[in-house]
Amino acid sequence: MYHFPTGFRFSWTAICLVLAGLSWPGTTPFAAAQSDGDPVTIGTWREIESEVLGETRRLIVSKPEGYDNPEKRFPVLYLLDGETHFHHTTGLVEYMAGNDVMPEMLVVAVTNTDRTRDLTPAKAEPDPEFPSAGGADNFIKFLRDELVPFVDENYRTEPYRILVGHSFGGLFAIHTLVHEPDLFNACIAISPSLQWDDQKLVEQAEAFLHERPELACALYMTTGNEGGQLTGGVLKLAGVLREKCPAQFEWDQRIMEEETHGTVPYRSTRQGLEFVFADWGLRDPVPLFDSGGTAAIHQHYERAATKYGMARPTPASAFVSLAVKLQFEGRLEEAREVLEHDPENFSPPALVYSMIGKSWRERDKQDEAIACYKRALELNPASAAARQALIEMDVDADSLVKSVTVPLETLQQYAGIYTSAGNDIEVELEAGALAVEFTGQPREYLIPVSASEFVVGSGLYKLEFDCDEQDAVTQLTIRVVNGNVIVCPRKTNRAEEKSD
Repeated sequence: MYHFPTGFRFSWTAICLVLAGLSWPGTTPFAAAQSDGDPVTIGTWREIESEVLGETRRLIVSKPEGYDNPEKRFPVLYLLDGETHFHHTTGLVEYMAGNDVMPEMLVVAVTNTDRTRDLTPAKAEPDPEFPSAGGADNFIKFLRDELVPFVDENYRTEPYRILVGHSFGGLFAIHTLVHEPDLFNACIAISPSLQWDDQKLVEQAEAFLHERPELACALYMTTGNEGGQLTGGVLKLAGVLREKCPAQFEWDQRIMEEETHGTVPYRSTRQGLEFVFADWGLRDPVPLFDSGGTAAIHQHYERAATKYGMARPTPASAFVSLAVKLQFEGRLEEAREVLEHDPENFSPPALVYSMIGKSWRERDKQDEAIACYKRALELNPASAAARQALIEMDVDADSLVKSVTVPLETLQQYAGIYTSAGNDIEVELEAGALAVEFTGQPREYLIPVSASEFVVGSGLYKLEFDCDEQDAVTQLTIRVVNGNVIVCPRKTNRAEEKSD
């Protein structure tokens, strides 16, 4: 079964291929234009009363792009020093998830009250330089017994959790890994202050790794150009890991000499997430396809589901990407075989068939070209490129198109405003036809292929209107040419607007 990511916030960073002179919606937000002055919201302040800490703690929570879909659940990234790192981290997560480098995630940023107290392990002797230090174990208890249950109760979460911390936060992340290893599946420790207490945590980590040979988790460590004892502590722990790393424990360590202690978090977070989710996506499917065909593509995503403990059906975009790459390489027969390998679960985009047909024409293979263009027109009767190509090859294109008429009253029901993650999309009824316009794309009229499905002449997307058991329109589903899908719940309809 194929899976289409849902609920994108219309950053559309995943849709950036340029095909046959047409740009797929990519860096330009694929959403209805908003009026001047509308706020852009990337998170929500929340408060939690902590009995463990004896105080109120403030959080900033960012929901992932697909959170509008009530059937989806999401892993959680817990971010220390939240007031400092929330903005750049949520941007990275949104961008990387939009490109299928990692799953969509909730980001829960924990802001500080007494940072030194919460993020540092206790020392054998009090340190006058840090009089409040030593509360890391209590802060772990807060995370384990209060914060994680709070997030799981109030949001739709998967059990997969990542902890990200910088400096003292990186120290705390490794301390948590050593002393509460089952709380997080992965840790990103950025310039961790392992010099703390004469590198005592490194010694504890060595003993811990010896005691837990079955440990399965991930750790990514970085440093900037700090040098000195901080870098020394990280290198010492890296040496321990090289010698005593459990078989299922994944780790890596990088020194970023061009980064300072203040600038290192941004690159570290991105590279850390890439490391943790190295097996999530598939950046180049061709080598895997060459080694085992389409079955190997499916197996890759099955392994990812097992590794991350989350549903990971094969995304339709994987086969769209594969077909396009094969077409660019001139492997036209294989490209079409990929598109047609599982018609029950995968409906290929018409635009890719037109691309393959164009390549066949350039090779003077008219029969093969006609077959592809016919299929393109069958999938999208509004495809002007396929129609024109068939006409030029003396094929009666009109006889291939099934005319579909949707009653005016049904079109009136579809007209209205739909929304996804704060972006509104207006579907209007004009001169007996539905029209829609997205930012960065020309206004297009919708051509029906069934009573509820519509295509557009550009071939960039297909729209489906979904109804409930009472035939009330509930949402608009937009299927994009690269296989991605955006689910947009209904906001208002024309009748509601008039009654107001």
